[in-house]
Amino acid sequence: MKFVTNYREFNEEQNAPSVRSEVSAHEILQKENILKYMRSFEDDVVCPSKVYDVIKNKVTTVPLVYYTDGEFIWDERDIYHFEKYNIRLNSEFVHKISMI
Repeated sequence: MKFVTNYREFNEEQNAPSVRSEVSAHEILQKENILKYMRSFEDDVVCPSKVYDVIKNKVTTVPLVYYTDGEFIWDERDIYHFEKYNIRLNSEFVHKISMI
C-alpha cells in the first residue's frame, strides 16, 4: 500500500518533510473531488484518539480513522490538513482520482 502523505508529524519518520512546509494558501485543483473520494470509503481502522492539528498546535474533535481504497492508505489527519491547509498529497493518488 502507498501512503497519501509522508510527513514526519504523522509517521514519526525523522527524514520525512514537515507538514508545516507543505501548507499552501492556494486552493488545490479538484480539491472537492479529492475530498469526496477520500470520504467515500468505510473506515478501515478507528483509533481511540483525536486528530492533532499540527499547524495550530491543538487537539481537534475529529476522531482518528484510517481508510484505504486497496492501493492507497490515508487517515483523518491527511483529510483534515488537506482540507484546512491545502497540504500536498501523493501525486499518484491525485492523478488516480483525476482519472475517475
